[in-house]
Amino acid sequence: MLTRPPTANYDLKPYRYLALRLKADRDMEVVLSLLTLPDPGAGRHHQSHFGFSAYLRPTPGRWKWVALDLAKLELAAEGEQAYREAGEPARPMQLTALKFTTNARNEAATLLVDDITFFRDLPDELAPCLQAP
Repeated sequence: MLTRPPTANYDLKPYRYLALRLKADRDMEVVLSLLTLPDPGAGRHHQSHFGFSAYLRPTPGRWKWVALDLAKLELAAEGEQAYREAGEPARPMQLTALKFTTNARNEAATLLVDDITFFRDLPDELAPCLQAP
């Protein structure tokens, strides 16, 4: 699942954390990628892009909060040009889209995502939900 890209990238520099709630009907691993395209209006398939990813494991049957430190996500670049032109950032700085990916065997699964929020400082109640890299 890929969110529709905005006309301009969102500036993530002021934010350190991302939190979201997940729920699934089975055990699975979901890869969440924060994608950056140099030109969001040009379309994803026509340009080099890069993203920073985290590996999420939703809880079957109940909602689970997950908090991510944006400085501890894994880099994945398709074509190094965009990454180099962006100054080789060590964390997401601009956001074009969010991408959720899982294994093909989960095609019939139900995955619910809610309350996606970026934070400058992580609220105390979400501190236990901070996922290790």
